[in-house]
Amino acid sequence: MVDELLARHSDHVSLDAVGEALGALAVTTDEIDELICALEDAGRKVEIDDGGSGVERLRHVLDGIRVLRARLNRAPTPQEIAEHTGLTLFAVKHALALARVMRQ
Repeated sequence: MVDELLARHSDHVSLDAVGEALGALAVTTDEIDELICALEDAGRKVEIDDGGSGVERLRHVLDGIRVLRARLNRAPTPQEIAEHTGLTLFAVKHALALARVMRQ
């Protein structure tokens, strides 16, 4: 997946492209973090192509994570977050990738 993204994007990769590459794969937040780190290590800048709705979605996802973490006593999976928030799995993964980029 990293090689595919590197081949298609010469200097930057949008979060939308990362989300599309992940599709409906069952990945953890750590795996998303590893993917973004691999892209950055290869010299690509990961950017947000979002007009602000991503930040709102991220807040919704983070609220869901807090509730689920308290209920489950562990970090929830992206699928569990999607089911709890009513968002698509793609939207949750996109929000988690956005969180990773914003932490930098």
